Amino acid sequence: MQQSEEHLVRARGCINNNAISEIMTTNRDRINTVKIREKNALELHFSKKGRAMVADALHINNKQSGFTLIELLVAIMILAIGLSAVATMQAVALDSNSIANRISVSSSLAQQVAEEISSRSIADPLLNANSAGTYQFVDWSTGAQQLVNSLSIAGAGTFTASYTIRANTFNGASFPGMTEIQVMVNNVTYTTHKMVN
Repeated sequence: MQQSEEHLVRARGCINNNAISEIMTTNRDRINTVKIREKNALELHFSKKGRAMVADALHINNKQSGFTLIELLVAIMILAIGLSAVATMQAVALDSNSIANRISVSSSLAQQVAEEISSRSIADPLLNANSAGTYQFVDWSTGAQQLVNSLSIAGAGTFTASYTIRANTFNGASFPGMTEIQVMVNNVTYTTHKMVN
């Protein structure tokens, strides 16, 4: 650039050494100013304050968005605790349903046995005397009628029934002509009464 300006000045016919020297000095000053600006810009760029200024000027946000590994682990742990509580609740619910099913079947069987005993004729000696025993269920599973002491019901379990018959009794008190029939199936008790006179 200096040579082209010097060439222009000489071409115009102004061969003035002072003018050439002044142009060269001005150009050197300009170059030095540019170099100083570049140096200051580099120093500013690599300093902490400079990086912050550049980031602000460029609207760069250095804050990360998203989750850290610890936050992710805490979230997974909370989820695992919640899922284990749900699994425990399901196990308790299934167990409770099984118990309720057994109690329901026991109650139904106790009522059926009590009704079968009370449906007997009033002349049946079983109804006119105090007695207790194990009730025998009728089982048809083999294709032939047979009496068994326990009855197995799919999904509910095995059931046994015992009975107690008290002649001339109503709710534990003496009552002539009344028979109390009490049936117990797997700890479920059903009581009914029948007039025999």
